[in-house]
Amino acid sequence: MNRTNTIGARVEIADSALVAKSQERSSKAISKRGSSGELPIPRQIRQRVVSLGKWNRIDIGEYERSALIEAAERWRAKPVALLRTHSHGDHVEHEEELAARYSIPVIAEPGEWSWDGLQVRGLATPGHSDDGLSFVIGDDLVATGDTLFLDAVGGGDVETVRRSVMDVLMALPDETRVLPGHTQETTIGRERRENPFIRVWSGAEAEGIEKVRVGGRDATLVVWSPDYDGKGKAWVRYDDGTEATVGGSRVERG
Repeated sequence: MNRTNTIGARVEIADSALVAKSQERSSKAISKRGSSGELPIPRQIRQRVVSLGKWNRIDIGEYERSALIEAAERWRAKPVALLRTHSHGDHVEHEEELAARYSIPVIAEPGEWSWDGLQVRGLATPGHSDDGLSFVIGDDLVATGDTLFLDAVGGGDVETVRRSVMDVLMALPDETRVLPGHTQETTIGRERRENPFIRVWSGAEAEGIEKVRVGGRDATLVVWSPDYDGKGKAWVRYDDGTEATVGGSRVERG
C-alpha cells in the first residue's frame, strides 16, 4: 500500500499535523500524559492528515483548506487532534477554524497521546522558536516543523537548535521518516550522514574557515548548506564570537 497520499503535482511537506482515525473504528477517549491545562487554539493551520494504517499529507499553505477537508472525507478519516509544531503564522493558518469544525483540541505542548491505537509523542525542540515541538507519530515518523530539514536546520539560536537536533531528534532510529515543515521528506539516518550542520556538530566534518561578511560585519562561514528556498543557509561566527544561522542571501562571499 502506498502510505503517502498527496494533492497536486508539487509536494511541499507541511508543518503541523491533523491527526485522524478511520471512521470504521470505534471511538475511544483520548488518553494523554503530559502537562495539564487547556490546549490553546489560535487562528491558523498548515496541515498533514494522519489516518490509521496510512499517512496522508497536504501542505495547506499550497492548497486551500477545502482541499484538506475534502481529502479527510475521501479517506474516510475522522480528525481527532491538531498538532502544532510552533506558532509562527505560516504554520498555524486556519487552525482555529479547523479545530472548531471538528471539535478537536490543538496540541501545543510536550506529552504523549493515544487515539484508538495511534500513538503520538510531542518532543520539545526549541531553537527556531521558543515553543518548538516535534511529533513522533507511531513508530516510524516524526514531524519536525522548522527544526530539521533535508540538508539544513532551522534558524535561531545556534546552540539551542543544536541541542534540539543532536540530543532529541538524532536520538531517534535512523529509519525514522522525517516530515519537515518545508521541503522534501527525508530520514534521520540520511540527515545524520549528509546534513552539513549535523556532520559538523557530530565531528564528522571540520568547521569551515572561509571569511565572509554578513550585514556589514566580518564573520567566518562555519557551515553552508542548501535550503528549501534555493538560497542556502549559513551558520556564521562573527569576529566578536557571537554566532547566527542566517539565510544564504545575506552572506557576502569572495
